[in-house]
Amino acid sequence: MQKKEYDIIKMVQHGKYCERIQDTVSGQTLIYWLKYHPQTEKEELWNLMRKLLLQITWFHKYGEKQTYGCLSPYSVIVKEDGEIYLLDPETEGSRETMRQIQSRTVRKYFSNPEIYRQRGICEAADIYGFARTLQYMLSQSEPDPPLTTREEYKLAKLIQNCLETDGEKGYTDFSMVQKHFPKLRSGKGKKEIEKNGMERKGREKKVAAVVLGCAVLFLLGSTALKTMVGQEKKKEEVMQVDEAGEQAGKNFEPFGAAEKIEEIVRKISEQEQTIDGQVLALETYLKESGRKEDQEEAFLCLAQWYEGKERIDDAAEICRRGRKVLPQSEALALAYLEILWKVEGLEPEMKEQATKGIITELPEIQEQEQFGTLKRAYGF
Repeated sequence: MQKKEYDIIKMVQHGKYCERIQDTVSGQTLIYWLKYHPQTEKEELWNLMRKLLLQITWFHKYGEKQTYGCLSPYSVIVKEDGEIYLLDPETEGSRETMRQIQSRTVRKYFSNPEIYRQRGICEAADIYGFARTLQYMLSQSEPDPPLTTREEYKLAKLIQNCLETDGEKGYTDFSMVQKHFPKLRSGKGKKEIEKNGMERKGREKKVAAVVLGCAVLFLLGSTALKTMVGQEKKKEEVMQVDEAGEQAGKNFEPFGAAEKIEEIVRKISEQEQTIDGQVLALETYLKESGRKEDQEEAFLCLAQWYEGKERIDDAAEICRRGRKVLPQSEALALAYLEILWKVEGLEPEMKEQATKGIITELPEIQEQEQFGTLKRAYGF
């Protein structure tokens, strides 16, 4: 793993107070750290998220009244010892990294200009970036052991409240985020481990609930889910998550089992504004309508919809998620490669790494005519 020197904002504690100073450390941006640590111990991943929250909270609590404004996996620096720092965006040494952060691709996903227009300089803009960064960390990680349904639910609820631009509904300062950041439950007993193992298949049948993500909370809007937000007891939460999963199927019944996948994708894309919401809606519909064999076509159609909107990076993300569901799909792999090489702001070495990974997983893909065309066009 290649490490670089980064100019960072360092918070030095003096009793109950912190002093903000400039420093230089050797490490990696979070986006590269995740690339080399896809399988991470759950506790380590949780600690990284908490440390990031602490750094951005200190930035606002002890710094000048200003917005950090560029929070993303590119602006978070991870040292070898696991410590987290924020990149100093104002130094000469950060210029190259800031060019990546300010690219259209990164800004479009990790910032929300509407917050600045509505409120100006405030913590809400960085709360939004923090939530998006958490989403990215969770999407790029395979924690060991996996997150429990309860942990997924609590993180989903936190992220949704961070992304909410309405100050009356979402979090307006980081003290609120800290207060509601979920605690990691550890120390499972033998009986609980055995029980979890026996119930694994049962959990797989509750995909809509387990994949709750941030999507369900703003996707379904069902009475059961709204009630769930105010509950604290585990049994009540689990019961209501199951109700939400059942409600998800009901919400998509009007689409009809005989409609073309293209039409289903169009309707879902119009109804849901986020990738999380669209993917969850699509998977729920396919499951409830008994059309899981159409998954490949559905992901391809959704990726094409984003391409048509000139949102190439989002189209690539749809293909990536589709490949997680259907790792043996050559059509999705080829679509992913074609779209990936169109993404602006993504370093060539990352594109090459992803391409090598696909070839390793599906060596037969090299026999496809489309692969040869892409290879000649992009020189990989």
